[in-house]
Amino acid sequence: MRACPFESPRRKLARAKEHIVDLEKRANTFFSEHPCTHVIEPDPTGQYKLFKIKLTTPLPGNLADIAADATQNLRDVLDHSGYAAAVASGRSKPMNAYFPFAGSAGDLDNVIRGRCKDIPGDIVMLFRAFQPYKGGNNLLWALNRIAITNKHMLLAPMAASTGLYFDNVMVNGSRSGLPTLIGERPTWDRRKNEIVFLKFPFDANIKGDFRISIFITFHEVEIVGGQPAIGVLNALVGEVERILMAIEAETR
Repeated sequence: MRACPFESPRRKLARAKEHIVDLEKRANTFFSEHPCTHVIEPDPTGQYKLFKIKLTTPLPGNLADIAADATQNLRDVLDHSGYAAAVASGRSKPMNAYFPFAGSAGDLDNVIRGRCKDIPGDIVMLFRAFQPYKGGNNLLWALNRIAITNKHMLLAPMAASTGLYFDNVMVNGSRSGLPTLIGERPTWDRRKNEIVFLKFPFDANIKGDFRISIFITFHEVEIVGGQPAIGVLNALVGEVERILMAIEAETR
């Protein structure tokens, strides 16, 4: 019995989903052990107090390994789908049957000419419709960026407010000097293993309830940087699965 040419990309997709479930379980276990603490320290200028989240236990390296494996499997789904479409069209050993990721719309034609020579024209037209370049389908473009990022730099912890309530911020005897968020998306400092979250006037007396959610994020990856890694990966699964189904349907 002849094997279905799309068996390989389906297996890759299933494996990616398994990696994501594993990643989520391991990350939840790590953060449930409370590896973080918050501190309030003076800033170098002496003008402010800085509210920081510090990681007291390093982020396990296997989390980045699992995230990299999941991403590579999703990337492979698309390449294997192009290969499957070429085989289904009668090509016995297609050598140029890849999914055409590009840096921009203008680069897409060059990538297609170099990497899609053995793929049927109708499938290439479908590839174009997916807009796999920055400024087109940004989620697809991010998938390719994540897949080529050094896995040792791939993940970082991130903090988000789930309720920062300050019931008594006093400066010189008056209620003023409310805390200020450090930027729209605070950045994790790998060298110090911390994130500066808020700042206050230096002479403020602070009392309040600090409720912070800690999660893993893709570190410094355009489009998806700073977003929860599990949410990004699940969104990528949905997009890749949609494309796989479309390629398989068009190939039939």
